[in-house]
Amino acid sequence: MTYEEKLARMIQQETISKVDQTDLTKFLKMHDLLKELFPNIFAKCEYENIDGSMLLKWPGSGKSKKPTLFMNHMDVVEASGDWKYPPFSGEIAEGKLWGRGTQDTKGGLFIMLQAAEELASEGFIPEHDIYFESACNEEVSGGGARKIAALLKERGVDLEFVYDEGGKIMKEEGGLVAQIGVAEKAVVELEFVASSKGGHASKPPKNSPLVKLGRFMAAVDDAEDLFPEKYVEETGEMEKTTIAFTMAKGSDARNVLPTRASVICSMRCSHHQGTKSSIENVTKLAEKYGVEVNVLFDGLESPISATSGPVFDKIVKSIKDVYPEAKIEPFLMLGATDSNYFTSICKDVYRFTPMICTREQEDSVHSINENVDLSALAPAVQSYKILMKL
Repeated sequence: MTYEEKLARMIQQETISKVDQTDLTKFLKMHDLLKELFPNIFAKCEYENIDGSMLLKWPGSGKSKKPTLFMNHMDVVEASGDWKYPPFSGEIAEGKLWGRGTQDTKGGLFIMLQAAEELASEGFIPEHDIYFESACNEEVSGGGARKIAALLKERGVDLEFVYDEGGKIMKEEGGLVAQIGVAEKAVVELEFVASSKGGHASKPPKNSPLVKLGRFMAAVDDAEDLFPEKYVEETGEMEKTTIAFTMAKGSDARNVLPTRASVICSMRCSHHQGTKSSIENVTKLAEKYGVEVNVLFDGLESPISATSGPVFDKIVKSIKDVYPEAKIEPFLMLGATDSNYFTSICKDVYRFTPMICTREQEDSVHSINENVDLSALAPAVQSYKILMKL
């Protein structure tokens, strides 16, 4: 079976995750499909199903003590909108494979397991244990990775490094750029609430709940010193906390003033300001407008992994051996990944998929017409194989 045929099968197994999902049937079907597609590595590994998420352990020879962890989640987001090819068809056309998950991250899951499959079939035995993790709920909660991280910590597993989804080999005007995620912003979710006695819309009071929230949001939008910007030496980037208002709720009737109105935000906290200071700053501003703040999720702060040294050098070698012309560019990820849950048991956590990707393909993630070039698969598999052998 060709690379694209295997990945197409994985795309065709729909694995949309939802908040508080209890029916794990489709994820367990994905487990069975992976066992079918990658029989050699599953034969070598100890397999665990952890509430629909998957953990594999490939026992090493014991010559090297510290194990490594490779990750790519199996769940995907919904696929609404007008697609060029059906999102779960795994259509192969125009030199590409189309479908939800080709970039985020069934493509990465295929590449990871295919590399291990080929090494296993060649009789390779790693010098250290290698773990493979694939969660079924990365897109909605991260609960699977959180449980697996806690499990490995309980078992006393001390990882050399973690390698998860993140940056890719980007096609830029000046050539290829390998964007290696060395950290990610902490995601904080807040609810802002304004209250009143309510009443009829025919008798509107001044500074009603929705007006309070509107003034507050405008103040956040206009504030220049709420979240200061700072240079990050490790990556050469300017970084600051950002805030996006994503949900709103008022009255259930068109002619009734709400007794309670609310907006919810997603705040991505910078490393220099952190979650605590970011929450404090926006809370002080909210109080000036009579707005209450509820912390829905207080975030998980991510340390910045080393951009030099033995582990980083291994990753660079695995890239350069396949893409010698690629420029190495560490960066701070704006989005969140499951790998952040493993920072408590590993200081070297990297977020990178060694697959060539265009800006258009990157923009298709969580959007329509997600796709991957067929020619991008084989080099990425080779890069993974090199890293697994180091």
